[in-house]
Amino acid sequence: IQHPLETYMDQDPLSPPESYPMPDTGLYHSENATYNGYAGKSVEEKRESLAVTRNTLDLFSSILNSEDDQKPAKNELTDSMLENCKQSLPVIQGIVESTVDDEGLLFEALSIHDELQQIISRYQQMEDPLVPITS
Repeated sequence: IQHPLETYMDQDPLSPPESYPMPDTGLYHSENATYNGYAGKSVEEKRESLAVTRNTLDLFSSILNSEDDQKPAKNELTDSMLENCKQSLPVIQGIVESTVDDEGLLFEALSIHDELQQIISRYQQMEDPLVPITS
């Protein structure tokens, strides 16, 4: 049954859903939460995150450089450093994506992000030399 448009003219309009114009699929909140969380952070908080990541990166790099074998030692410290580096990737990417007014901070975050990817790839290559490095 079709009704003429005039029959709807006196009705109250429906309000849009809370997630208008983007539907809440759950993906936005889980994957992008890290990126969005850094939009409101101060420059000092971002710099502190970069400093902590830099220290982790330097320590992990020195562990890998000190290995006598081509294969890194499997121990709690090495595993912890690898996991910290992997967890730092989305944090640093969030800082990169949320930094628009500080060129120095942006370049530092980009550099650390690249170094994180390189050290993780290097560790994986040392673990299994048959696995090709993907960048």
